Amino acid sequence: MARLFHYKIVNDAFGDPCVFVRLLRERRALLFDVGDIRKIPFNEILKVTDIFVTHTHIDHFIGFDQVIRAILRRPEPLRVYGPENIIECVQGKLKGYTWNLVSDYPLTIEVYAIKKNSVKCVKFSASKRFKMENLKSIKIKNN
Repeated sequence: MARLFHYKIVNDAFGDPCVFVRLLRERRALLFDVGDIRKIPFNEILKVTDIFVTHTHIDHFIGFDQVIRAILRRPEPLRVYGPENIIECVQGKLKGYTWNLVSDYPLTIEVYAIKKNSVKCVKFSASKRFKMENLKSIKIKNN
């Protein structure tokens, strides 16, 4: 049976957490935490479509800037899933730069903040200078 994915733990036990998962048949990749990602080749970062962040300590989130820089010209959205503060953290990163030329780029970032009983969804589009747009929120029923 052919492999469906290939994974790589990016750094050693003393480095920043990051797991890179390449979905072979889909020609895309996932990141689980975004610590120091300098060891991931640029052409592999271009394949990242989804990022899962366990929490936003610097060692789990510092590589986000490098991902944005790599995929800014890509029309496919980047989806980011994380704890309830992830929206504010992504927004803070995007506000940390001067984006005077950004509206010419196609990148869209969808962010999903996972809470106990809901998932809040927002979008940041380069074409709208990364102004936050609210998307639907999903209620989760407890049984």
